[in-house]
Amino acid sequence: MPNERILVVEDERITAEDIRRRLLKMGYSVISTVDTGEKAIKEASDQKPDLILMDIILKGKMDGIEAAGQIHSRLNIPIVFLTAFTDEKILERAKATSPFGYIVKPFQDRDLHITIEIALYKSKIDKELRESKELFHTTLKSIGDAVIVMDQNSNIVFMNQVSQRLTGWDLKDASGKPIQEIYKIFNEVIGDRSESPLIRAMNTRIILETANQFTSDQATIDQSTLINKYGTMVPVEERCDMIIDDHGDVMGSVLVFSDISERIQIKKEQQERAQTQAFINKILQISLNDISLKEILEQILDHLITIPWIEFSLKGGIWVVEDEPDVLVLAAQRRLHNLQTICGRIPFGKCVCGRCASTGEIQYTDHVDEKHEVKYKNMSPHGNYCIPLVSSGKVIGIINLYLKEGRLRNLKEEELLKTIANVVAGIIQRKKTETELKRSNDFMSTVLNSINDAICIIDVQDQKILGFNSAFQKESGLEEKKIIGEHCYKITHNNTQACKPPDCVCALSETLRTGKHAVVEHLHYGADGKKIYLEVSTSPVRNETGRIIKVVHSTRNTTERKLVEEHLKQVNIELKRADELKTQFLSVISHELRTPLTPMNAQLQMMLAGYFGEITEKQRKSLDMTLKNTGRLDRLIGDVLDISKLESGVMKFNMLPASMNEIVENAVETMKIQALNKNMKITLKEDKIPLITIDKDRITQAILNLIHNAIKFTDAGGVIEVELSCDVQNVMVKVKDTGIGIRTEDINKLFKPFQQLDSSYGRKYEGSGLGLVICNRIIMKHGGKIWVESEFGKGSTFIFSIPLIHEVKEEKVESIMLEDKKE
Repeated sequence: MPNERILVVEDERITAEDIRRRLLKMGYSVISTVDTGEKAIKEASDQKPDLILMDIILKGKMDGIEAAGQIHSRLNIPIVFLTAFTDEKILERAKATSPFGYIVKPFQDRDLHITIEIALYKSKIDKELRESKELFHTTLKSIGDAVIVMDQNSNIVFMNQVSQRLTGWDLKDASGKPIQEIYKIFNEVIGDRSESPLIRAMNTRIILETANQFTSDQATIDQSTLINKYGTMVPVEERCDMIIDDHGDVMGSVLVFSDISERIQIKKEQQERAQTQAFINKILQISLNDISLKEILEQILDHLITIPWIEFSLKGGIWVVEDEPDVLVLAAQRRLHNLQTICGRIPFGKCVCGRCASTGEIQYTDHVDEKHEVKYKNMSPHGNYCIPLVSSGKVIGIINLYLKEGRLRNLKEEELLKTIANVVAGIIQRKKTETELKRSNDFMSTVLNSINDAICIIDVQDQKILGFNSAFQKESGLEEKKIIGEHCYKITHNNTQACKPPDCVCALSETLRTGKHAVVEHLHYGADGKKIYLEVSTSPVRNETGRIIKVVHSTRNTTERKLVEEHLKQVNIELKRADELKTQFLSVISHELRTPLTPMNAQLQMMLAGYFGEITEKQRKSLDMTLKNTGRLDRLIGDVLDISKLESGVMKFNMLPASMNEIVENAVETMKIQALNKNMKITLKEDKIPLITIDKDRITQAILNLIHNAIKFTDAGGVIEVELSCDVQNVMVKVKDTGIGIRTEDINKLFKPFQQLDSSYGRKYEGSGLGLVICNRIIMKHGGKIWVESEFGKGSTFIFSIPLIHEVKEEKVESIMLEDKKE
């Protein structure tokens, strides 16, 4: 059933209603009825009906024909005119609007239905034809091939954009012209301009018709060269199809062609790449031969100078950097014998070859010009390609190839020569590396064979021996063929299976377990029952990924060293015993010496106090001197005893929390009287220090010693400055004086026992030379350090620092009894 939507334009209301009723009865959909042209245009624009029944005579300013004209131009909606007149002028006006039919009033339902159906069908066909044409033109515009459509006389009807671009002709200029005038081709096979593609297609058709083989789909395909409007030659591939009607008559033809320049270029480049790869494969094959580098380079030159697509003059040479940096040495040449002496050695930067080496860039010349600094008699005219040989960013040589004079530079050839140069550079570098490797192997073999240790290389996969030195072979007592490939445990331990820790100690297993160098000791017994000590060390050899692939196994006979060590051990035991006896002796002697000094000091003091009666001034001076020397003797005995205990490690340190501020303040107060006696001033500058774990008495002893020394070596009127400070880790004490100072060369003697710096001061400045040594030992026991800053003649500053947190480990010396052990 029809369901098309129809707009009725009729100014007679009764007639319009009658038409609407009839249409509905026929199954059409009436969207509306209007009575003026203006309303018809608006309703058509809004509703877009499938068909309009338009009365020609309408009321108002616009009749049906004018309204139909505007609707046709804007909307392309099919219109059927309704009219009661057959006026010829009116019908001529109506034709201009391209109506789809006429119905003369009055009309029958059958006439109305037929007219409407014919109009709708014609509209559908017109629409499909328009869409088909639009699709055809759009397709021709969008396809990549060039398309030319011709009539039966081979005159051009249509050209798409691609064909216009390739031929150089615009469609408006080419339309109607013969195809031969626009599409000029040259067939390289025939060697002349080709005939029309349509003629070739016709000839093909005739041949095929004769054989009863031709179909309407048959076409000819050929490859030719198009000569466009501007004389440019473009290689094309063409196909010509004839347009044949139902009777077999030729209505025209379609020529389709495409630019195949890129395809030809790609094919050419593929051929060149294949030739280049074949050439490179050839020179790589040459490099694998067991011949010298000179022979390899000569054979490469033979191939280089005969490359078929480059016009070389069959001459050339290769220079390499050998014994002297920045100097090229002629390593190979072809037909350049006279250059052996003239250009045997070329410094970088000299002539064309030298500039190539110094710049690292290709040097090109098309004739012998001022760039050629080296010239010789009978030099033939030529050009040059001079190509650097670069490895790891460094020029290691150059290739110089002679060209025919005047030949133009070709950048594509240069890219090829660069590629070949890279391969040659790799060959040279590899050959040099092989030579260096052989030298290195020979050197390593000489070194390893000169070593007394027995060395072998073990494969970690199966623990088989890969190599060894002469000492290993001598120790094993086997021939080379019986060592290489044998399991290491069989040769070194005479075992039938690998060592398995912890049952046996194996350096190889330890290295494989930890990945590090390992050392173990083995004790063997000789045939005579004597001990044989062996030290076995193993080191890993890794590949580029870090995996252990080999192990270097070294064995050293350490029997003699072990015997010496055992002897030294016994000597050390005896020394320790002697040191212990010395300490015991000094303790006893010091005690015995101090025992008579105590009553002597008491008696002397009593005499000076007048306990035994009045004494003369002369007697008082004598007694004062005696008392002073007994005190000095007592201090000397104390110093000797302290240093002996410190050095032997038997001195006990009572480590308890204490205040450094209190210790320093007390020490300064204690020494003030001594300073005042020499008309000196002592100052103290201190920070607040937290409690610190120390031996209070020993630290006090060290500070007093430093202040005592400062007073002793400073003349009357001097100043002593004491400073206490700390940071986050250490406490620091400084004692600065304005005394005699210390020479730079004497500073290292300060902390050595019984050392006084200058004998000329021996009488003036009395002392044992042990005070600073004792200070140093005390500070070291607290984990600290002591040093001095001094300028001779201007004074000294003694400084020590001890950590805020330090644990003193008591050292004990035990008596060691020597026992003779028999095996």
